[in-house]
Amino acid sequence: MRTSLANKKYIAATKAYDSGRVERAEALYRQALLLDRCHVPSYQMLGLLLSQTRRQQEALDLLRSAVESSPGQVHHLLNLAMVLWAQGKVDEFLSTVRKAVDLRPDLAESHINLGHGLRKSGDYVGAVAAYRRADLLEPDKPELQNDLGVALAESGRMDESISHLRAATTRWPACPELQNNLGNALRETGRSEEAISCYDRALELRSNYPEANNNRGAALQDLCDLDGAISAYHQALRLRPQYAAAKYNLATAMLTIGEFSDAWQYYEARWEATPTPRRWTCSQPLWDGRPLKDSTILLHTEQGYGDSIQFVRFAEDVVARVGKVLLLCGVSLKRLFLSVKGTAGVFTEGDELPPFDCHCPLLTLPKIFGVTLATIPRSIPYLAPQAPDIGRWRTRLGCRSDKMRVGLAWAGRQWPYHNRKRSIGLAALAPILSVPGIECFSLQFGAGSEQTAEYSSREGLIDLTDEHRDFADTAALVSQLDLVITCDTAVAHLAGALAIPVWVALPYAADWRWLLIREDSPWYPTMRLFRQKKPNDWSAPVAEIKAAIVAILSSKAKSDVMPGITSTASPAELGVGSYTFLNTERKRPCSGC
Repeated sequence: MRTSLANKKYIAATKAYDSGRVERAEALYRQALLLDRCHVPSYQMLGLLLSQTRRQQEALDLLRSAVESSPGQVHHLLNLAMVLWAQGKVDEFLSTVRKAVDLRPDLAESHINLGHGLRKSGDYVGAVAAYRRADLLEPDKPELQNDLGVALAESGRMDESISHLRAATTRWPACPELQNNLGNALRETGRSEEAISCYDRALELRSNYPEANNNRGAALQDLCDLDGAISAYHQALRLRPQYAAAKYNLATAMLTIGEFSDAWQYYEARWEATPTPRRWTCSQPLWDGRPLKDSTILLHTEQGYGDSIQFVRFAEDVVARVGKVLLLCGVSLKRLFLSVKGTAGVFTEGDELPPFDCHCPLLTLPKIFGVTLATIPRSIPYLAPQAPDIGRWRTRLGCRSDKMRVGLAWAGRQWPYHNRKRSIGLAALAPILSVPGIECFSLQFGAGSEQTAEYSSREGLIDLTDEHRDFADTAALVSQLDLVITCDTAVAHLAGALAIPVWVALPYAADWRWLLIREDSPWYPTMRLFRQKKPNDWSAPVAEIKAAIVAILSSKAKSDVMPGITSTASPAELGVGSYTFLNTERKRPCSGC
């Protein structure tokens, strides 16, 4: 009898909820639960209502009470999991969902939620397994096939992801999410033209689809269609004005074409848009750029080593406005950053920090200073190796002066595609290793360094990387070289910041900081850029690099001046303006020669 009355209260409450009378609905759901303490639908709807009205703690307390009162009810567990998910409590969400799976292993919904939680925690392989178990139970859910396709891509199984999503789009051709994610998988493997067709189809099915517009823009940017990309990002933002990913992508597109003035503001969306920047938090306020002559500021790194090296140049500008500047960076950068002019101290995480009044991430400084192409700080070098390190590496390399010393780096991070595509691979650089008259040193650390062994024995590539402790060591070695040849890695920024000649091989759609078309860089006067003529083909830039080296060596032979060679090659051939190409410092006779 009480259950029947509870059902009537539940039906009345749901009608009130559907008509927008939220307070009346809440009262009726509570009455239903007074009549039947185990009334599952009322727990579910009241928990949802409380959650939607931002009374999250009440919702959690209610649903935890439901689980305790009816431990055998799997839907109580799933409702509790839903609220935990909304609050970002991933660990507790996973624990709750696993209990639901144990209680009802035949329920696809439990496995689907487990897949969601595992993806959120970064266990993509586990997520694939969970979605596959759900698929065995309920194979006719397009949203489940979409989740499985995405999880396959996230776990690096791109071919499986593409095959799975293609099959799903054939089965459910009117599902825009499947088209969008098939496009994402194709783009991740470098097939951006095919991806655009998928995004177009998704937008035909759903015109107000901001994600598809944003992803379409990214694919157009892969193909260097910056106007089309910017238009697509703007359309995504018209549909969702606070869409962080579209703001961030719009920033990178605008920076690529040199429109810096508005781009830096959009670039602040990086914190929400990508997992790469690491937000450092503290109780002190963010610096807004105003002069603070009697205050202390903490500048801190946030992204990769290359970004940190590129943007630490702005520390000198901060020194001019704030009384005392401190730097917080990774351990590998600490000794190198001790050379930044005017800073009062360099620290790493775990160090006890002195008191400071405000803080600022390095990549926010261009926005604060209103940096344009014309106002990029060009005080180069702004970093320097330490004298003891220079002496150690000079002794280690010896004083031979008959060959050009060239440092090589060929790989950046290998995942995802937009990072992987920057990597050349040592095999592609083999034509450079065979040029007579040069001596090549590996500057490759981490991923890709395993390629060194073959070429050390066959081509004489010298590998001293196991003797490097940090970037200060690398800087000291680089200071003893005549030229650095690299793909888009931290080594490129390091050589540029040290004013060492550096040639960078870039992918067809290069990162925003290298702009479009240009063979030089406004960030580094001693840098020359060699670009792919078509995606994924390194043959043209490598051939150009080899030809440029041969031209310089030929010019050197004609000049026949030692030590301190001044090449007769043109500045365009050198790629370094009026810079005297070969490192004269190491050519000087030393004791023991």
